[in-house]
Amino acid sequence: MTGAVPMTTARRMILILGVPVALAVLAAGTYNAVAQTYQVGYRVHLSVPPSGRGARVSVDNADASVRPGAGRRIRVDGTFRGSLARPVFSSRPTATGLALHSSCRLGFEGSCTMAFDISVPGGVPVAVTDTNGDLTVGGLRGQVTLSDGSGDITASGLSGSIRLSDDSGDIAVTGLAGTDVTGAEGSGDITLAFTTVPRHVDVTAASGDITLILPRGPTAYQVLANSASGAVSDRLKQRPGSPCVIVARSGSGDVSIGY
Repeated sequence: MTGAVPMTTARRMILILGVPVALAVLAAGTYNAVAQTYQVGYRVHLSVPPSGRGARVSVDNADASVRPGAGRRIRVDGTFRGSLARPVFSSRPTATGLALHSSCRLGFEGSCTMAFDISVPGGVPVAVTDTNGDLTVGGLRGQVTLSDGSGDITASGLSGSIRLSDDSGDIAVTGLAGTDVTGAEGSGDITLAFTTVPRHVDVTAASGDITLILPRGPTAYQVLANSASGAVSDRLKQRPGSPCVIVARSGSGDVSIGY
């Protein structure tokens, strides 16, 4: 007959520490199983006219996709899905446009997903702000302002006068036909790929790399490029007094300008 295993100090510590860990793992597994089973979702649809200052929309705690739409109204399709509890949504008109608010009831990351699909009328200034989420934008023309507090800005096919700002996230724009483009980045990279020659570009990154890709051709530029702590590469044709001006400054990152 096998004798009882003696209870040593090491075995006591394993039992004391192991039981809570095992219970925590079991609880987490149970929650994940329940959360995956009990998904609560719904959709919202809004249609509002633009304000006197154009199509201005502010978003918080959600991803947003923005594109031009038919008609003369701002149209919003929202999709919300949460684990165990419905995400909260509300909207209100403001003096400058439309504010969209959404949040998770459970209050922790991964408990829900929230996203807006927004279409804006053509021919009016467009300004979209997202405090916490990614912005994906395509095909906007004219006066376009995009800003994000915490998330990436990804855009394509923009033209006109373009204003871009992001506190924490990357800015990446392809197919850019902007004549006057400014960009400001707090913590992240800026990448702008132009399809037409811009008249004025001014981009600043406090902490991140700057990459500017210009179309090949005979155009010469005035270029001011510098980095406080990083490499600078400039391969553009240059001519003092050129009406086409490129300014690129990084506090801590590389600056690359070329074709």
